[in-house]
Amino acid sequence: MVVVDGPSRVGKSSLGMQICEGVQGPDWPLANTAYSAEDIFGMYSTLEPGDAILYDEAVLGLLTQGGGRDDELRRMVQALSIIGERRLTAVLCLPDIQQLDSFVKYGRAQFWIHVYTRGRGKLHRQWRGARYKTSRSSMPYDTWDDLNPIGFRKLDRRRKWKNYESMKHGKVLAFLEQSRDDTSGKMRRCPACGIKGSQWNIQIHQSSGKCPGAPKVPPRAVG
Repeated sequence: MVVVDGPSRVGKSSLGMQICEGVQGPDWPLANTAYSAEDIFGMYSTLEPGDAILYDEAVLGLLTQGGGRDDELRRMVQALSIIGERRLTAVLCLPDIQQLDSFVKYGRAQFWIHVYTRGRGKLHRQWRGARYKTSRSSMPYDTWDDLNPIGFRKLDRRRKWKNYESMKHGKVLAFLEQSRDDTSGKMRRCPACGIKGSQWNIQIHQSSGKCPGAPKVPPRAVG
């Protein structure tokens, strides 16, 4: 299991896809992308040992900090347990590794990559004995100095990446259309791209940096 975390728009999904292709080969299918724990359960029967799954934060990032997100994270732990039994590789793309259940971040993930700017990340590997650690005041990972920092390429011009972005946008749209729990009873619409949803979800959507109609922020130069 590999955890990729970092702020929005730094290329976490690009790196996650490249890791999956490195594990399963260049023909890794987009169908092995999950946006929720339910997606992982749904594809379980079609996966073979050695396959790779990419879990994207798209839906998790739209859930509130309370019950909805907590339920999703609990279900994710169950899904990841199943993945381990089938000898699959899971790549989790999240805003912050600290969001993960202790079961995952203190023993299940062998590698943690923190992407701090577009195309650059800091690689950590789990140290021996991490699963049996009793004190959890610090993360059980050491920086892999021989490989730091790592660099990775952009995928913006690849057809697979464009299809991936379209699929993610569709998933977010479907989620927002189903979220009709606005306390005022009214739906809201994003003025930039037209997506509809509750007031809370539209606010999260606009602040996530993933709205396709929002102004593009140029990436920071990599020195």
